[in-house]
Amino acid sequence: MVWTNTKKEFTVHGGDRVLIMSCTADAATQNVNTDLTEIYGYSFSPYSMATANTIIISANCTCSGVATKGYLGCSGFAANDQFCFVVYGR
Repeated sequence: MVWTNTKKEFTVHGGDRVLIMSCTADAATQNVNTDLTEIYGYSFSPYSMATANTIIISANCTCSGVATKGYLGCSGFAANDQFCFVVYGR
C-alpha cells in the first residue's frame, strides 16, 4: 500500500527550504520522501485522524530505523488518516 503525498508548496526561506505536504495514509507505516538533502525539523498537523495508536515520526530516517537523509519515517497511522507536514531543510 502506498500513501498519497502531495507537495503543496516548496519555497526558499533564507538559506533553507520549506516544504508543505498533504498526506493520506493507506497503511500503518511509510517512508515519506521530501526531496530535501537533509531535514532540520518538521511540524505535523492532523486534518482527520482515525488512529488511536501512538504515532512515531523520525526525521532523516526510514520507518525501519535506517538513517536516510531527506526522509520522514512514519508509523502508527491508520488507513485514511489525513494530515499535513511542514518540513524545514536544505
